[in-house]
Amino acid sequence: TLSTALFLLSYFDIVKNYDLPPLSPQYHQAIFLLIYLFSFGLSIMYVYFLVNLNYLSELELTLKENFAQQKNEQLQEANKSLDQLVYSVSHDLRSPMNSILGLIDLVEHTDDPKESHRLLKMMRDRIRIQNNYIQEVIEYSRNSKNKINVEEIALSLLVDEIVDSLRFSVDAIGIEFRNSINTATVLSSDRMCLRIALN
Repeated sequence: TLSTALFLLSYFDIVKNYDLPPLSPQYHQAIFLLIYLFSFGLSIMYVYFLVNLNYLSELELTLKENFAQQKNEQLQEANKSLDQLVYSVSHDLRSPMNSILGLIDLVEHTDDPKESHRLLKMMRDRIRIQNNYIQEVIEYSRNSKNKINVEEIALSLLVDEIVDSLRFSVDAIGIEFRNSINTATVLSSDRMCLRIALN
């Protein structure tokens, strides 16, 4: 802008000639040197500005690429975890259903009212366990982005609940379950995660 303005002033003779005393050659050389140094300094600053702008642009682009890659990896990990959760939950939801079907089969083959009542109570218990489990899955899915919910868990009781939900499954026929865990054993863990692992 400065160069253009000076060129226009000179070209159109806007700057009038004033009667000035003649200047020495040394003065002209000094002025020329100052103008050269000033222009050279401006050029260096301009080049530095462009290089710096390019560097900042590349840095910002690299940061965005790294951020996108990190989000992509998190998404892949989340999808993997979701697949594992769906597999575990679908298996754990089917087990009590199979157990209830086994109990229904027992009810159909008994004529003893007391035995029928006992089997119906067991079915009710399994439905209650199933309902609690579904509720736990819902809570887990809601809180999956949060930290692990650590609580005190009576391991023996949890194992008994899981065994009861599996005992009358078709796949459990002929299997004898034995829980030898000390009733005083307590774990600090996420109940839902531990339940899925034990199931």
